[in-house]
Amino acid sequence: MKESLRYIRPFLRGLPIIIISVVITVMCIRKYLSYLTPKYESTVKVKLADIKKGLPNNNLFKDFDVFVSDNMIGGEMELMESSIILNRVIDQIGLDQELYRVGEINKTQLYGNSPILIDPIELSHYTNEAFVIDVVSPTTYTIHIENSDKKIKAQFGDTIQVDAGILCVTKNTPLLTAKPTMDLVGLYEYTMLSSSETLKKVKENIIIATPEEDVPIIAIIYRSNSPQLSADVVNTVAQVYIADYIETKFKAAETTVSFLDERINEVAKDLRQSENSIESYKNNKGIVDLRQESETDLRKIAQLKIQLSNIKISLDAIQELENNLKSNNDNFLLMAPNFQTYTDLLSTELVKKVKALQAEKKDLLLVYTPQNEKVKVIDRKLEDLKVYLIEGVSNSKKNLKTKYRNLVDEISGAEEFFEGFATKQKDLTVLDRDFNIYAKSYNFLTEKRIEAEIAKAAKISFHRVISPAQPRLKPVAPNKTLITIVAALLALIGSMVCIQVYHSMKGRVNDGITIESQTEIPIAIKTPFLNSNLAIKKHFIREAIQLELKEMIYPGVRICLSSNTNREGRQFHVRELARAFGRQDRRVLVLDMMDLIYANDLNIKSMSRESYRNMSKDILDAHIKQISEGYELVLIDNEPFNDESLGLLMMSLSDHNLYVMDSRRTPASHITEVDLMCEEFKITNLHFILNKDLYNPTLLSTAARLLKSNKAPYKRTKLSTQPAT
Repeated sequence: MKESLRYIRPFLRGLPIIIISVVITVMCIRKYLSYLTPKYESTVKVKLADIKKGLPNNNLFKDFDVFVSDNMIGGEMELMESSIILNRVIDQIGLDQELYRVGEINKTQLYGNSPILIDPIELSHYTNEAFVIDVVSPTTYTIHIENSDKKIKAQFGDTIQVDAGILCVTKNTPLLTAKPTMDLVGLYEYTMLSSSETLKKVKENIIIATPEEDVPIIAIIYRSNSPQLSADVVNTVAQVYIADYIETKFKAAETTVSFLDERINEVAKDLRQSENSIESYKNNKGIVDLRQESETDLRKIAQLKIQLSNIKISLDAIQELENNLKSNNDNFLLMAPNFQTYTDLLSTELVKKVKALQAEKKDLLLVYTPQNEKVKVIDRKLEDLKVYLIEGVSNSKKNLKTKYRNLVDEISGAEEFFEGFATKQKDLTVLDRDFNIYAKSYNFLTEKRIEAEIAKAAKISFHRVISPAQPRLKPVAPNKTLITIVAALLALIGSMVCIQVYHSMKGRVNDGITIESQTEIPIAIKTPFLNSNLAIKKHFIREAIQLELKEMIYPGVRICLSSNTNREGRQFHVRELARAFGRQDRRVLVLDMMDLIYANDLNIKSMSRESYRNMSKDILDAHIKQISEGYELVLIDNEPFNDESLGLLMMSLSDHNLYVMDSRRTPASHITEVDLMCEEFKITNLHFILNKDLYNPTLLSTAARLLKSNKAPYKRTKLSTQPAT
């Protein structure tokens, strides 16, 4: 805590300087700010169209903006601050003309509330040059170009030719009628800016930003000296941007429609040609539907081949049956011929009849012999049936062969259709492919033409102004509160730095820590600033007791008090210590080496410089012993240390030495000098006395004391209190 107070103490002393510097700085900066032209800021927010949704909950207009880009926030921001948009804004608002009312200190821009109107009929030769208009009366005025001595006096409504320029100045009658208290007489400044200079000024004051990334909302910000002008600029930028968007969309749609019409006509021509090519090819090849025809013929051939296979099987079976019938004449009755494919009703009945005759023959053979007539009759019947069967099988075989040949011929005829089928299919596929390409192109272009027609007809924009700008009466710049606070802080910091620099450059002892950090010599007494006799009495009684406890007080002791100058409190400490020891009923002698005059209540023996300067150390020691006989304690008020000082001699003759340092007067470098002096001259038993310990007077009190000391010069004769700082 003490360490912190040690660092804070210089600033507490310089607190009046800090306060005065802060107050003066704040007053100056507020006066300066009162002369600055304020800046007003207006903001308008525009919500960009959403290509995916269009107007919310409205499917009819979802696809109107067919040319909108999905990633367009950055591009739209660049478009808003482009020369195309800003030049239109300049033309609509008239930003290329500036009119100011000139005051004694600053100028005020007149926008929408000017008592005079200026019509620049021909000022192309005077762009960026100021015209000074001095209205001297409600009817007359003088005009001249700045930095020119030529002045023209005219009346309101007259067309004036100023060298190569022509302009007309009139009164704003509607405004003057609405505001009869408005002062017309005064000094005005009019400037016709070039297009490049106007665009440069607008770009310097306009800001295009987006509140959040990936959010289709753009904020347009503009700063101006006029609140109405800043609001009009941002609102006009938004309106011009939306109008430009609609115009661009309309032109794009119109251009697209024209382009699509041309392409549709070309594609329709190619499409008709493709249709004619397909028709001619099908007519030449006799194709109705190649796919269906090929599928039908393939199914037909497959069915014919199945029939052919069945007939082949039947033909093979009949051939086998015929072979069996012809090769087994003797055992015909014992065989069971294969009638797998020979299953008509007649053959079945014949086989049944043969089986019946065979059974009957077997029965007859049981009774008769084979030569019996009845048996022979049965044999003849069986032979007849066999011949009949063989003939029938032969006829059936001929019939099947005929069918087989017919099927083979029919299959061959059907397969002739597939000769060159791959070529036909390829040619027809190529023709169909060209036709499909032209057809799809035609359909696509037709659909896009319809969409472009809709976009052309719908003269609306999904860009919306969601927060129009209003003129703001509170300026955004200069920020008087912030500037005042910063100026006050800078004044505070600057004054503290100056105080710290001065404190460091002054290099005084200041406190006990300074002494203890530079030397090993202890501090015997720390005397605070005492401003009452009671406080002085109490302090020095306590210090007298502490010196005795430190075994520095004993019978016959000599204590020498020294200092660098006479203004560091040495005499004060000698006097008050003598009084304190006197109150303890001690006989105290004060040896005055400066021949000063003390209070009458002390035992004083003065020794003039001339009386002891020529004495040796031993003689002076004997002389002091002689004059101090009968005294218990001797206090020596040593002379200050300077080029002619013999203070070291008195210090060497003393039992204890107390070196007085004043916290407000003694340089800190003197501590090292004393330390070196003691080491060089073998001065023992040296202690420091720190006068005005922790004393930190304010500059006001210091100034008051200085004024008082100027009125009453300092005297070194009779010291009743501590020396003034």
